[in-house]
Amino acid sequence: MLPAWRLGINALSGRRKRTALLVAAVALAAAMMSAVACGLASVSAGLESRVQATLGSADLRLRHIASARMDRAAVEALLQQPDIERWAVRLRGSIVLGTKGSAEPIVALGIGIDPAREYTMVTPPIQRGRAIERAGEVVLSGDMARDLNVDVGQVLSVVGSDPPVELAVVGVAVQSDVDMLKRYEVTLELGQLQTLSNGPGRISEATAVVRQGIEPQTLADTIQEKAPKDIVVHTTARVTSGIEKSIEANKAGFIAASAMAYLASSLIVLTGLMTSVIERQRELAIMRCIGAERGVLARAQLVIGGFIGAAGAVLGLPLGVSMAALLAALYPDKLPAGLVVPPDGMVIAGVGSLLAGLLGAAWPAISAARTSPLSALTRRSRPITRGAVVWAGLAGLLCVGWQIAIVGIPDDSRIVFWGYVITGLPLMLVGYFLLGVPAASLAGRFVAPSLARALRVPPEILSQSFGSAPFRNGFTAGALMIGMALMTSLWTNGNAILNHWIGGIVFPDAFVADWSGLGAEEVEKIRGLDFVQETSPITLFKTESRAFGLAELKNPPTNFVAFEPDSFFRMTKLDWIAGDPVYARKRLDEGGAVIVAKEFLIAGRGHKIGDSIKVRHRGQTHEFEVVGAVSSPGLDLVGYAFDIGREYADQALGTIFGTRADLKRVFGSDAIHLVQIGYKRDIPDREAEAAIRAALGRGGVIVGSGREIKEGVAKVGKSSLRVASLVALAAMIIGSLGVGNIVLAGIDARRFEFGVLRAVGASPGVLGRLVVGEVLLLCVAAGVLGTLMGIQASYAAVRLYRLMAGLDVHLVPAYNAIALGWVLLFVIALVMTAPLIIRLMRAQVRELLAATRG
Repeated sequence: MLPAWRLGINALSGRRKRTALLVAAVALAAAMMSAVACGLASVSAGLESRVQATLGSADLRLRHIASARMDRAAVEALLQQPDIERWAVRLRGSIVLGTKGSAEPIVALGIGIDPAREYTMVTPPIQRGRAIERAGEVVLSGDMARDLNVDVGQVLSVVGSDPPVELAVVGVAVQSDVDMLKRYEVTLELGQLQTLSNGPGRISEATAVVRQGIEPQTLADTIQEKAPKDIVVHTTARVTSGIEKSIEANKAGFIAASAMAYLASSLIVLTGLMTSVIERQRELAIMRCIGAERGVLARAQLVIGGFIGAAGAVLGLPLGVSMAALLAALYPDKLPAGLVVPPDGMVIAGVGSLLAGLLGAAWPAISAARTSPLSALTRRSRPITRGAVVWAGLAGLLCVGWQIAIVGIPDDSRIVFWGYVITGLPLMLVGYFLLGVPAASLAGRFVAPSLARALRVPPEILSQSFGSAPFRNGFTAGALMIGMALMTSLWTNGNAILNHWIGGIVFPDAFVADWSGLGAEEVEKIRGLDFVQETSPITLFKTESRAFGLAELKNPPTNFVAFEPDSFFRMTKLDWIAGDPVYARKRLDEGGAVIVAKEFLIAGRGHKIGDSIKVRHRGQTHEFEVVGAVSSPGLDLVGYAFDIGREYADQALGTIFGTRADLKRVFGSDAIHLVQIGYKRDIPDREAEAAIRAALGRGGVIVGSGREIKEGVAKVGKSSLRVASLVALAAMIIGSLGVGNIVLAGIDARRFEFGVLRAVGASPGVLGRLVVGEVLLLCVAAGVLGTLMGIQASYAAVRLYRLMAGLDVHLVPAYNAIALGWVLLFVIALVMTAPLIIRLMRAQVRELLAATRG
């Protein structure tokens, strides 16, 4: 066996417990990375399968400009082109389904298809059962099946149909990953939905596959010239790669997050390894004195680091894959592709763990090879200079300052985003890691005396023992701060959204929507109800504006919300951010004017009140004068909840408010998609919904409660924060392993000193409280660093929200979450080190005095 290997193995076997702690830290880091890699691959595969299931191989889509129904014969005539290989049509309409004896039928979005044509275009996303084949069959969404408490093989009744119609449940579809709220959808045969929704001969959209070699956009332009004015022909996302780009952007975000998690894990590993090898400098010097070569000592350190990294990879990779497999098994509806283990991700996680071990041993290996024996033997007698601590702090401040500058100074969203991802975030992490050195030094100087009195131990001993190793303690505090920083930033960012955006949403009491559109006479029926005080018809019309988003990632559409000014302004609470309400109302009545959401001015590229905003539709550009900016994100959220817009990738905050008169004059549409309703008196939601449906005389309408929508969004947001907190908790546990390694190293190095203290009268409790004091000092330094880093990361997030999404949220630290993080930090660190402290307290005096190290 080579000398370097023998020395490395001896060093590892001589400190088995500390080796186990280091291997455990690397293993958890490797598990985290492999789980992230598998999760990324599984989610990406699932998203891609959903895109394929939704879009299939379609190249073109035909639809009505206002999402109204089209004449099937006219559309099919347009599709009779020699350059079209195959096509399919769909109908969307509301349908009410229930079970026999069910007290709560559910209003669902029905999707009518021609199975023979449809399944040549798309692959049905079936979770269990099969796709429909004929009339009388239905496939339910996951939410629909769960809330109706039905499964494959059972029969549903269509409420309000005459004669009665029953549908056999033959399948349950996979639920969409992107749904924030419950979405009730059913798929049935096209002709049957046409009959049930009073739409014979009508369809909602058509898709087509272009023959090989034909340019889809050119063919779309050709068909558009022949199409009626109210029919839009455009290429699908499969051609334009809009959805694929969004998926790639998600991948890029996951990869960036994974890289940061790996960097944090690597710093933890490096801390533990440096602690171990620095302690062995005296042994290395003795080896040099008896003839060991410089290269042998250096290679021995690399063997130690390589073994720890490799062992961590061997243990961690299967653990991470198992965690991802468990999630895939528990949530098959969210991961339809199942568990995907990416070979490249596993290689990166494994090699990364090995490199972390080698890099952790590189510096001490070089140091051992270059240091003279005499210098190494006297290393412990030379204290760390104050200058080294100061330089570490200055370097950390420079790194942290750069992140603040790159985020806070530029106003261009591209510069801020890419500068933050590429340099700001990594340097911030490294900067706070370096700031751990002066933070630990300050804690030992100013906090230790008070803590020593509280623990009833000699203040001088606690201050000197902790202050003698500022770099070791500082890097350990830096490793421990990661979980605290995650807890702080996650909850601060989440509360900023929940409190300042969602919390500020004000809804009318109820909404009525229908995919096939609502007529003016139906709006009058709603107004005639005795509990209805006011109604306001709304149209959500999709247009295009480049005022939002980051062009490299996404170019979201803009909602043109058409309203009747009188009822709209009476019913809807609008906070005027800019503009004169009186002048705005006058210009809206005159036509050619719009008011915008406040987010538009925040994220818009130079837009201000009085400017003209350009809106593109069907290749034509229309200009509107911006006469006001308001705050009312609720309407967009309602549009999403009722699926008015359909395109999942739409950005709900990009909204322009115009009049229905302009909608008809400019865009040629008088459709009504949504009706806002205000109540005269307090009435239960279910009772009001039943009365509205009865007044309309048909079941196929969607009636929703604004209160339920708002509560649902807040609930989803809080649940997501709780899940994300588990990541912070895992980071705290990994950091605590580093603390355990430091404590064990300190105990091993000072066993003789502890024996002397016991011999001169110190009780076992004094020794235990001394070590507890050092752990608490580490936690104090880590808590301060983690809190500051979390708040700084939240500041960056707030800036990105403002520049890229137009969200005018405010930075308010999540004090409850921060307090919880501090408690968890102390508890986890003490629990992880408790067995080591108890073992020290139980050691006999002669056992401690017999130690030869230190």
